Amino acid sequence: MSSSPTSAIGNADSDTQAGQESEDGAGTPLPRHRLTRDVVVLHATVIAGLLVISIIMWWRVWVTGHPASTITCQCGDVSEALGFLAWTPWALIHGHNPFLSNAIYAGQGGANMLANASWMAFGLVFAPITWLFGPVATFNVVVTLAPVVSGWCLFLAVRRFTTFVPGQIVAAFLYGFSPIIVGSDPFGHFFQIWLIYPPLVLLCLYDLFVTQRHRPVSLGIGLGLLTVVQFFSSTEVLLIVVLVGVLGVAAAAVAAPRVAWARRRHILLGVTVAVGTAAILLAYPIWFAIDGPRHIVGLVWPNIPSAGASITGLVSAGPNVHQPAARDILSGYFGNRGPNPSYVGAAVMVFVGVSMFVWRKSRLAWIVFAVGLWSWLLSLGINHAWAPWRVFQHVPVVSDIIPVRISAITVFAVAVLVALSADGWWRLAVHRVEKRRNGVDDRRLLRVLGAILALVTAATLIPVAASYSFPFVIHQNPVPPWFRHVAPRLAPGTVLLTYPYPQGITAQAMGWQAGDDMRFRLAGGFVVVPGRDGRHSTFVSTPGGTVRILDRLSLRYLGPLPLATLSAVRQVRTSFRRWGVQVVVVTYQGRAPVYAVGYLTAVLGRLPRWQRGAWVWYGTGSDRPLSLDPVALTRCVANSPSPFTPQSDKLAVPKCVVAADRHNVSPPN
Repeated sequence: MSSSPTSAIGNADSDTQAGQESEDGAGTPLPRHRLTRDVVVLHATVIAGLLVISIIMWWRVWVTGHPASTITCQCGDVSEALGFLAWTPWALIHGHNPFLSNAIYAGQGGANMLANASWMAFGLVFAPITWLFGPVATFNVVVTLAPVVSGWCLFLAVRRFTTFVPGQIVAAFLYGFSPIIVGSDPFGHFFQIWLIYPPLVLLCLYDLFVTQRHRPVSLGIGLGLLTVVQFFSSTEVLLIVVLVGVLGVAAAAVAAPRVAWARRRHILLGVTVAVGTAAILLAYPIWFAIDGPRHIVGLVWPNIPSAGASITGLVSAGPNVHQPAARDILSGYFGNRGPNPSYVGAAVMVFVGVSMFVWRKSRLAWIVFAVGLWSWLLSLGINHAWAPWRVFQHVPVVSDIIPVRISAITVFAVAVLVALSADGWWRLAVHRVEKRRNGVDDRRLLRVLGAILALVTAATLIPVAASYSFPFVIHQNPVPPWFRHVAPRLAPGTVLLTYPYPQGITAQAMGWQAGDDMRFRLAGGFVVVPGRDGRHSTFVSTPGGTVRILDRLSLRYLGPLPLATLSAVRQVRTSFRRWGVQVVVVTYQGRAPVYAVGYLTAVLGRLPRWQRGAWVWYGTGSDRPLSLDPVALTRCVANSPSPFTPQSDKLAVPKCVVAADRHNVSPPN
């Protein structure tokens, strides 16, 4: 075949060898691969192409910024990601259990890290970058590589059953830069942008069920280890793949029952070894996540079942995709809206639909189609009476899946069908041209046809590309000077209470903590922890008590600022002592830092120290909380000069609050 006309485009990669082909029962030739110079060049070219696009997305980091200090924003989910990147390697080096973090929620029991997004694999794999250049550099590397590695893994997978290289490349770009990956990239949702598990599982299952090139035990061990890695990357994606993959396996058995029965021992042995390997290695982590310390009972996020994809999301990008908007009120990243997570565009869907003519006899294509259809139906959530997710919304653990994220498998299936469709047209062209048997003219004609097919396939991506706005928006939100110059000199393990309180868009403190090599502990954090009842997530039940007060001081959307009543300040003071707070730091960020300084002055009963651009109290002390008139603090803030001018008295408001203590004198009118 290497000397036939097919070498024009379809087999230009020299890893496909003739004479080693078999059939999968679906009319799809199965090429045998070997590593050659041309193959290495091809893969390097694909990776380079994916990387170029990714760097364009992050242009303001890698070209006009500095990757070790420029980041999307020091806020919400991004700071949480920085904290996760730094925690795992730090915990392992210092002999801590990485599954339970005592670096956040100090004095409140810490946080069960496995009950969260399971980003541990990224923290461990990229630890050398964190140690050498800091967590911001690691964050930028991880988000830049995510579309590249995800797309390349799909490229690896589709090459097992297709030969038309341009179609493989288009499928890789569609998957790697799918809206669900691109839309989550700025937030640092590593668990949602590193979608390498679906294509690699397809690769393993295709070998196990069809080609059987590897022994089932070896393949099963490999698939089991891959599952373990995925567990520590994203338990949600793992559950989604299992939920959808069961249907795919069933569809394969129905599509080729005789083949499945004849190969049952080989298949069962491989699957059993894979499940056994994963079960043995994940027994303790699974228990820790479900029933370990600080685990969560019930739904982690509110309104999960209704968070489904749009029914027209596959072909409709949605309104105002290029308009700036808050993508997530809890994340704090204000970038362009972007398209619907499941969007692949009408052009892709038409191409796949018309191509049913060339893959209608392929069992593999119909299995992938079934997986795509099932995942699309599940991704709709419960927004429709007939939506199948209603069956799963009350199933423990599975109910924690956010339905719209199942769109990742829908786009994955569509990308595979794009590769199969282009390959089908290519085979048809080769078959028709080879009938002519005109030698050199045939090869020239085939090159022309291959180029046209490549252009048509690539053109289907135009609607998706047009829905993006690159490069990403970057918010300059520098680390406060106190955390750069003073915090690194604190005694290791010092418990800090920071303002803004690390919750929602004010979660910067987790990023500051990560940048200081986890030197101090935080009395708070922005991860999923049990709420007031000790069982259910704080994201379901609104936190009360001191946390509620600190949240309202920090977050504008939670309503009016809290009044500094004597009962409230006493409650906050008691919590500080219970949490073991040793240092209180108020930065210039947050909703109302001047008001917060006055409030905390009343809580701690004494003046703070102005140090490196922050108000700081060292120790909670023995001073009694101040007793203020309900409007005294508001008057102090209104009547005092702004502390942000160079010559202003930075302690004007705290002094006014101390003077307003009812045991002293009333504040001036």
